[in-house]
Amino acid sequence: MNKKVLILIVLVAVLAVSLVACNNSKTYKQDAVSGFDASAAVENNGGLVVKQGNHIYYVNAYAGVDAENTFGAQTKTCLMRATVAADGTLSEKTVMVPKNIYSGSTVSGVYIYDGWLYYATPNVDKDKSGAINTTYLDFYRTSLDRTKTELLYTIDNRTANFRFTGDSIFVLDDGNINRIDLNKKNAKKIFVDDNYVSVVERVSAITPIAVDNAFGNYTFVLQSAPAEDSALTYNTLGVIDASGVFKAVITKDSYLSGYTIAIRDYVAEGNALTLYYTKTATGGDGVSRVELCCYKFTSTDFAFDRANEKSLLANYTGSTVKGISYADGALVTLAAAPFVYKVNGTGAGAPLSANSNPDAAITVRHIAGGYMYYTAAASATAMYRFALSYEGDTDTRVAEKVADLTISTAWISPEILGDYMYYLDGKSSYTYRVQLAADKEIEVVGVMTAADLETYFPDDEE
Repeated sequence: MNKKVLILIVLVAVLAVSLVACNNSKTYKQDAVSGFDASAAVENNGGLVVKQGNHIYYVNAYAGVDAENTFGAQTKTCLMRATVAADGTLSEKTVMVPKNIYSGSTVSGVYIYDGWLYYATPNVDKDKSGAINTTYLDFYRTSLDRTKTELLYTIDNRTANFRFTGDSIFVLDDGNINRIDLNKKNAKKIFVDDNYVSVVERVSAITPIAVDNAFGNYTFVLQSAPAEDSALTYNTLGVIDASGVFKAVITKDSYLSGYTIAIRDYVAEGNALTLYYTKTATGGDGVSRVELCCYKFTSTDFAFDRANEKSLLANYTGSTVKGISYADGALVTLAAAPFVYKVNGTGAGAPLSANSNPDAAITVRHIAGGYMYYTAAASATAMYRFALSYEGDTDTRVAEKVADLTISTAWISPEILGDYMYYLDGKSSYTYRVQLAADKEIEVVGVMTAADLETYFPDDEE
């Protein structure tokens, strides 16, 4: 076996037995799986990989919207489960949903609530003329024992951003957040036209809060000004809860003059949540100025007090922001050397040593344990880590290579779960992972087809 890449080859039996069609609803049955703990805490809800108990559930691979999507026939871009040992080792990889798990949204993946897996998949039904539609998106759920899979709702927008909660599916469609109420007697009653209800209007963006504390039940919303305020320059930052109740958080009355808010990042801090955002205002000279700020919410009432807003950078010109903490500020990446600054409200911020990457602009992937983990911004072929601070009078920090890897830019970005970064491989498009430490090997999480194994690892021994 090639030691540069660890592969677990598993024979997977897919037992999709029957299809029941009833009006607009579809139900599929499979043989049961066991060993899950539906009462355990859920980690990384809404991601490419979600964990509950001693199992992870993950999208096996990415192939886009045109992949085969007949239930039972799709075992490459399917939804899988693997058992996680105490040392992190994966085993017992099993197909949970033999369909193409994909949507045009890059902000939502797989969710777990109350014993169900929730996800989206392209609708490939044929119309009366026999043509396969190209615009519909289906929302499904599958029981954790795998015995029941049922269609919940179909929308006519494959690129819409959405999120699941235990009570709802929220869909950003044509400037409205629409709610699909999941508190119905059964899937047939969920799938009715009047169960697609607008709950917030004039919405430009939603940001599902994917954290493992109470804030994970909420979604940030950016709402444009109403028509009567069209001459003013401002928007509203708000949140909706799991049932769709909207609350304005930062409004035109939060400041003395109007600002346009843009969300840049957020981080969980224990039971709190720190939000990173920019405020853009145009002065009397016609010049737009962008200020980078952060705010720490300590409860889900989302009370905002301007006095507690922290200005990290008065004139923000960076390309991306990666939050560290409310106390320590954030990293701002630039397109020109030295490429990354640590900002915390003290002028232009402190540039990190050029030793972090002397040759190219970088993309910060994660911050953990006092290190930033990063790749080159373009054509990334490896991930490195670099210490955020040093002791003594001399800066002797140097970048350490974590692993050689490639990351797909086609769909969901890499995500952190525990001590690992999970990502779609840029060559094979299967889900991989790498441990967040120096000098590690990448591991194929997804189960490859025999043809793909031969393509990507032709020299591996049996």
